[in-house]
Amino acid sequence: MHIHDLRGTRRLAIAVASSAAILIGVAVPTVASGAGLGLLPSLTWADATIAPDAQTVLLTATVKVGAPVNENVGVTPSGTVTFTDDAGDGLAVVTLPTCLLKDCTVSATVLASAFSRNVGQIRASYSGDLLLKPSEAVLPFGFDRCGAGENCDAQTSEPDASLEVYSDSDQGYVMDKIGGAGLPCGVDNGGPVGQVNAYNLDDNKYLTYSIDGDGAEAEHNQVMGASYRDWFCYVAPVQFDAYSQDGTSTDFPDNDSSFGSFGPAPQIGSGPYTDDYVGLLADCSDTDDQAPCIETSSLGREDDGIGPWYFTVTVKLSAGDPWVGGQSLPALPKLNLSGL
Repeated sequence: MHIHDLRGTRRLAIAVASSAAILIGVAVPTVASGAGLGLLPSLTWADATIAPDAQTVLLTATVKVGAPVNENVGVTPSGTVTFTDDAGDGLAVVTLPTCLLKDCTVSATVLASAFSRNVGQIRASYSGDLLLKPSEAVLPFGFDRCGAGENCDAQTSEPDASLEVYSDSDQGYVMDKIGGAGLPCGVDNGGPVGQVNAYNLDDNKYLTYSIDGDGAEAEHNQVMGASYRDWFCYVAPVQFDAYSQDGTSTDFPDNDSSFGSFGPAPQIGSGPYTDDYVGLLADCSDTDDQAPCIETSSLGREDDGIGPWYFTVTVKLSAGDPWVGGQSLPALPKLNLSGL
C-alpha cells in the first residue's frame, strides 16, 4: 500500500498548459475576442487520435457558430484551420469543406517526425471568414524524443490533471494525451483518462498520473469502498496480470470483490475498448517488480487535511501502450421492454 495523507505539504504539479477548460477527449473551444474578419462568434473543437503504432497522429477540428447566436441562423463556416503545437511546429493547414448550414469538420494525419521535443499541447486555430470571427481550441498532448545519454519525458496537463510518460531510452520517442472514453474499471466522477504511446524504446518506460479536486476526492471514495486498496485502472491491447473479480468479468464494483482474482486480465468484448484487456494494477512490491505495476501512489488533502484532494500514482509500464485512470465507462442504456 502507498496511500499517504501529506498534511501541510503541497505537491509539485506539472504546469497547467492552458487556461481553457477541458472536457474528456476533446479540447473545449475558446472564442477569439477582438478584431476578426466576421461579425459573429465561432467555436472550434479539437481532438487527437494516436495511431496504434505511435507513428502518426490524426488531428481533428470542428468549427461551428458560437453562442449566443442561434446555431440555425443559416451560417456556413468557411476558411481554414491551422494545427500547431507549443514547441513552434506548424503541423498542418486544412481548408474547411463545403458544409452547408452545419458544423464543419476537418482532419489531418501528422507524422510523429513533425513534432519537436517538449510538446505539451496542440492548438487548432480557425481563420474566420466574412461572417465568422476566428476561434481556437487547445488540446493537452505531450511528445518528446529520446537520445543517447538523455531521457525522454512527455508532459501535458489540464487545469485539474497532468500526465507524464518518461524513459531512459537512447532511441525512439514517447507521447501522451489527456482525454478519452471512460474505462471499465474507472472511478465514478473521477479524473480524465490518460493515454500513453511509445515507439522503439530500448529501456523501461514509466508514467505519472495526477489529479486534483473533485476527481481526486472520487478516487478517495473508491479506495475507501475497496478497504483502502490502491485503485488504478489499466487497459491495454496486450495481455497483462492485474486484479479483477474472477479473471473473466470486465465490470468492477467499487468494493473488495474487484480484487477477487490476480492473474491474466480479462478481455473486453464490446464498446470503445473492444478486444483490449482491463484490470486494476497491483503494487510492484507484490509482483516482484513485474510490469505493469504501481511503483508509488499518494492520496490525501492539502493544507493540513482541509484543502483540495489530490491523487498521484507512478506506474512501471509494460509492452502494449495503455489507457489509464479516468472516469468509469458509462453503463450501456437499458432496453425499453414496456411495449413487449
